[in-house]
Amino acid sequence: MIIADTLSQLQADIAWGGPRPPSASLCEGEGDGMMGWTSAAAAPSAGRVAAALYAGSHRTGRCCRSCGAAMRAHGKARFPEGGTMEFANDHETTTYTMLRQILQNHCATHSLALPHALEGCGRLLALVCAQCEDDPGQVDGLITDTLTALARETRARPGPPLAPFPAAWVLANPLAQRTHTDALFEALAQFFYDSVAAELVTIASGWRIMVTLMADCFAMLIHQYADVPEAVEAMIAHLRTPLLAQIHTYRQQHAQD
Repeated sequence: MIIADTLSQLQADIAWGGPRPPSASLCEGEGDGMMGWTSAAAAPSAGRVAAALYAGSHRTGRCCRSCGAAMRAHGKARFPEGGTMEFANDHETTTYTMLRQILQNHCATHSLALPHALEGCGRLLALVCAQCEDDPGQVDGLITDTLTALARETRARPGPPLAPFPAAWVLANPLAQRTHTDALFEALAQFFYDSVAAELVTIASGWRIMVTLMADCFAMLIHQYADVPEAVEAMIAHLRTPLLAQIHTYRQQHAQD
């Protein structure tokens, strides 16, 4: 089983901190490398996208202001392809669908390996979580809820939710993968930021959307690589520390801007 053989390496790769490429540098202010090793050229651009999203987003509101009629009669829209997560309206469903398409396009075009796809999605999940809760004392509870929902949604996937990832990711060029990971994060963050700016979705929407997208990726360990759900859920549980660290980093960067 792939988890039994490569849990340590995969955990290191997906927990925003994979092997350091020879010509890369640790992003300024990232402490223990929770955001991962990024190329010096790509890191500033990714940082600008994150800063814009943090500064320009709306923190409150459950549904979009511009289209109250889009709410379903019962106020929720079931996740379209399995799982238990419910989106608040059609805009959330559409935003999730577009973000998933962006993810799959990057993975197909650049042969992006699953650990790096998880990292790109995880950066945006951490950024959204950083904005969901203003009280630092409540962040730990938010991460508990996030990981619980992520494990539940991962297990609930009835089949592979995404196209297959390249199987032999250990053979991939680490520097190229890092560059493409940064590009994936930028594309995901920019699309989500544009949706928030247009008042189509909110930060609360983003939490549901990113938990769903991350669950899609983790479910591929079960459905593509035949890992047992318990092993994948154990990996998800280990994301608490890197998520908390990444949230702290985002807030530090925002405070300095």
